[in-house]
Amino acid sequence: MPESPTPALAQPLFTRPFWPLMGMAIVAAAFLVAHSLLHATAVDELLLVLMALTALVAGHGLMRNRARRIAAEHEAARVREELALQARVGDCEQRRKSLAAFAKLAAHVAHEVRNPLSSIMLNTELLEEEAAKCGCESASEAAALIASIKK
Repeated sequence: MPESPTPALAQPLFTRPFWPLMGMAIVAAAFLVAHSLLHATAVDELLLVLMALTALVAGHGLMRNRARRIAAEHEAARVREELALQARVGDCEQRRKSLAAFAKLAAHVAHEVRNPLSSIMLNTELLEEEAAKCGCESASEAAALIASIKK
């Protein structure tokens, strides 16, 4: 059982089932006192019973109000936790969207960088083939430049 947000309002578990028995014990004790010590009449005993029953009903009403208040506090705590969870989920969703947009941007940048590099590599291979076919005196210098471009 979850603990009440305000423990001062909570009643110990071991006393809850016994409150009617305690009330009846009080009524019995009142009868004994009224009958033996006070020599009460039947009207006095009837008034005493009515007062005891009124006290029992009032006590029962107070306990029900306390139980409703505790239940309302538990419900309010549950709603607060649910709202906090929804806020965390919203933050996580926003972060996920942000990271997805960043990944998409990174993919576009990588694509735009690779396209010119591919063109440069293709042209250097073609240039290398042409330099190899050419038997000029600067072929070795051209091969060194092409090798540095490929790095």
